[in-house]
Amino acid sequence: MSRLDPAADADELRTERASRTGTWILAGVGGAFTAMCLPIVVRGAPLADDFFNCLRPQQIGLGAFLGESLERLGALRRAHFLEILITTETCQHLPFGVAIAVPLVITLAITILLRGLLRDLGAPEPWPSIGGALWLVQPLGTEAALWPAAIHVGLGLALALIAVRLHRRGHHRWAAAAVAAAGLSAEQVVLAIPIAVWATTAGPRRRAAIVATLAVTA
Repeated sequence: MSRLDPAADADELRTERASRTGTWILAGVGGAFTAMCLPIVVRGAPLADDFFNCLRPQQIGLGAFLGESLERLGALRRAHFLEILITTETCQHLPFGVAIAVPLVITLAITILLRGLLRDLGAPEPWPSIGGALWLVQPLGTEAALWPAAIHVGLGLALALIAVRLHRRGHHRWAAAAVAAAGLSAEQVVLAIPIAVWATTAGPRRRAAIVATLAVTA
């Protein structure tokens, strides 16, 4: 191949080197981010909102607290129920660091999903990995990674990225389900995700993706 097309061979080598560079950058930032968070996971304790999710179910019962939350939030942030279950069970039976580890894992998963989306969009290496690393170092990534009462934030973002990537692959039904789940986790994505789907889906799939997304968000 190199004798027939040395220029293509050189481009492939440069792309491979850039990909390795990006992987090392992402691994370094991800490792530093995890190392920074690890002491908080090991020695972590509930924050103000976490205390409420810990203590209130013990005072009035888990079922009553879930009903109280449903009445207060309505259709918004159904992922809050997951936060309650994780926090309550951890407070009663496990070190609280287990609850902190859940949003940390979701935050790291967003990094992988974001890198994958940037690669789907054809971003040249090493920018997909750099984009994933930037998510970890911005304030929201750090805050949501260590706050069990904010699991809905990371979960909503992760599901939104999954929806966009599914639409690009033509899996519109599964993508619509992910859009619904994302909107029920973090309601703010409802306004952004139709724009994101329009911007990232091209060709004959765009119309079906937009219709499916708007049908759910409406």
